[in-house]
Amino acid sequence: MHRLLRPAFDQAPGVRMIVHEDKLGWLLADAPAPASLHVRTYSHLVVESGVSFFAVPERAAALKRRFPPSLHGAPMLLPTGNTSLRRGLDAWFAAQEIVPVVVAEIDDSAVLKIFGVEGLGAFAAPTLVDQDVTRRSGVRRFGGTEAVRESVYAITVERQITNPAVRAITQLGAGKKP
Repeated sequence: MHRLLRPAFDQAPGVRMIVHEDKLGWLLADAPAPASLHVRTYSHLVVESGVSFFAVPERAAALKRRFPPSLHGAPMLLPTGNTSLRRGLDAWFAAQEIVPVVVAEIDDSAVLKIFGVEGLGAFAAPTLVDQDVTRRSGVRRFGGTEAVRESVYAITVERQITNPAVRAITQLGAGKKP
């Protein structure tokens, strides 16, 4: 997330940012805003990425050999069902006829990764952060798919973004320089 938010600090010196992590219904960060909101909002795609799978080195080596069928029966750490990532993973598993053993369902992605680092199961994360996940944790990437997409949206009440910090963040997804 720091990569996505960093442009705000570069383009708007002195900006004060408050970052919350919460359920989809409260933050709407991994999906566009629903039409049912009582306030007019605009969803600005910041970034979209495929998904990679990670595990401790021994497990990653075993799962890599026949990926993705190797995930059938493998211990998995998954985000809870209220996230678009989980819904995407569930659909992909079904299409691949894979039934992993779900060891835990965890809302907080950092906690989920810690359980993965501890060897409790394999886990998925956006391909965009592959190097960060492997460098900082000692886990190994053993596979990935572009069929499951992880998206981050900035939800605003303005169609044309005027705040320079928010504009810098949203231009990242459009591939523009802030």
